[in-house]
Amino acid sequence: MKARHYSLLIAIGLLLLVSSGCDPLTRAHFDMIKVNVDTKSDVKELIGPPTNKLDDEWHYQRMDKHLEVFIDFNDKDVVTRKQWIGGEDEEWYDSQEKGDKPRYESHSIRTYDN
Repeated sequence: MKARHYSLLIAIGLLLLVSSGCDPLTRAHFDMIKVNVDTKSDVKELIGPPTNKLDDEWHYQRMDKHLEVFIDFNDKDVVTRKQWIGGEDEEWYDSQEKGDKPRYESHSIRTYDN
């Protein structure tokens, strides 16, 4: 009878361990996301479902970690940009360098001499 109780307690403990605190949104998983390579399904597998979906941008928010993550996709569901803001180290990472134009945006200025 005692063996059954111990087995049951171990099973319950393992279940609680697996179901709690296993947030896949970690910096290591975020770093595995490849811009211009990975798709929405890859991102979901690596860091889980987003908190919000806004058009072609997924937003992840963890208030307890002071963390926000943004993942942008093109019309073929491929990652075009990723941002990590905050977290334990209060780090800001943006895959789009300053001065770079987003791949989906184009601007040109024309001037005419009179």
